[in-house]
Amino acid sequence: MARNKFQKLMSHVHFVNNLEVSEEEKTDKLWRLRPWLDSLQNSLKKLPQEEHSSVDEVMVLFKGSVKREAVYA
Repeated sequence: MARNKFQKLMSHVHFVNNLEVSEEEKTDKLWRLRPWLDSLQNSLKKLPQEEHSSVDEVMVLFKGSVKREAVYA
């Protein structure tokens, strides 16, 4: 998807009314996404828990550097 198309799409996605949020709630860095995150968290809590879990490499934040040529080689 092109960047301009994505930005236009995202400009129309709203989870919270900016006029109804207090200054105290705005101290949360994720205040615009908080209703959606709470809903997602509640849904995930309802899923049955597995005995064994695994973490994929893309789920862990990587702070190192990689040569671009090595990635596409």
